[in-house]
Amino acid sequence: MVSLRSVWFAAVAILFCSAFTVVAQTAAPNNAPCGRLVGRYSLILFDFDSDRIGAINQRILQEHIYPDIRPETAIEVIGHTDIVGLDDHNLQLTNARATNVARKIRSTGFAENRATLSVQAVGESAPIYTNLLPEGRFYNRTVQVLTDAPADCP
Repeated sequence: MVSLRSVWFAAVAILFCSAFTVVAQTAAPNNAPCGRLVGRYSLILFDFDSDRIGAINQRILQEHIYPDIRPETAIEVIGHTDIVGLDDHNLQLTNARATNVARKIRSTGFAENRATLSVQAVGESAPIYTNLLPEGRFYNRTVQVLTDAPADCP
């Protein structure tokens, strides 16, 4: 049985998907890369004080992030949290969240032989949304996945 919260959670998560954009596209001979495909995803949200990747987050990874990982993609996984709790605990929590997401990406084989995969935990020091409202604190319990890959010439 699907709960109303999980349906709402999935709908909101889809809204936070940033589409890839081609940056600095130029013509190049022999089908060489000629631009950059850059993606920024703030899709992976966590329950309060949890680093568990649930079924919804796995689905988000599979449907929105994995398909856009190309050869030579630089992947950066950044963990965030809200301001509730002690700074040290929140930093450890964001590190665990980011590490778990990076482990999932590595386990699929997408990251093998494909440039770099880095993990960073910023804790509550770099909020994406305001912590003044419960909704902002909810959205700050996230892991961002940033991707940067060469684009093929048209």
